[in-house]
Amino acid sequence: MKHSFLPIALIWGLLICFHGPDLLGQSDACADSGACNYLEPGPCLYTGCNVCATDLDFDGVVGGTDLLMMLADFGRVCLLVEEPDASSWAQVVMTEIHYNPAGSQGPDSEYEFLELHNPGDVVVPLEGWTLNDGLSFTFPPGALLTAGDFLILCPDSMVYAGLGYPVYTWSSGGINNSGETLVLRAPDSSVIDLVTYADHGEWPTEPDGAGPSMELYNALWDNSLGASWGGSIEHGGTPGAINSLWLD
Repeated sequence: MKHSFLPIALIWGLLICFHGPDLLGQSDACADSGACNYLEPGPCLYTGCNVCATDLDFDGVVGGTDLLMMLADFGRVCLLVEEPDASSWAQVVMTEIHYNPAGSQGPDSEYEFLELHNPGDVVVPLEGWTLNDGLSFTFPPGALLTAGDFLILCPDSMVYAGLGYPVYTWSSGGINNSGETLVLRAPDSSVIDLVTYADHGEWPTEPDGAGPSMELYNALWDNSLGASWGGSIEHGGTPGAINSLWLD
């Protein structure tokens, strides 16, 4: 019977490659350069914070155990972790953002809202979907958005409740008056919709405290572009309803 083994010279070479400074008697001080750089030329394999990607057992030293762990998987085919694919989820679109209500309507802490729309022809279950960055919210069990309909997220659901559309109170945060990024994610963290709006440039300025909300002209338009949005005709916007600027 033949026995498979690695030559001593090869094992020694691998160990020197993975942690040469230790085996060759170099001091740890040579790695204390104050920066986190990898594979920098010179006597030190790692510098600064001395992070070792090959420290597989996380004991702070790249040694024989790490080598054995690596050799145990030698030749194995590893499946790559794929990025979440948003195309596997139904489309839901941010269609209205009321980020700076006029003082005559009421305080931002009560009258801000974000509107979501289901432009498809099937019900979209929303359990586990999240909104983050600007504001924080996770849709609870049973949450859904029926075909062609809208829902509202706001700081106080009582302000917009009872008008025939679903209303949710977001958990924390708010919609910044000067602009920010709002991200809608599916349960697998894939991005369903993302809007980075502003109160200047190509973005409409009327929604910045003058009374109108910021409405998307059409759910099929690119809502990442300021030109796809305008100030609502209605004072305070059209929460839960077709936008006043809607174009077919």
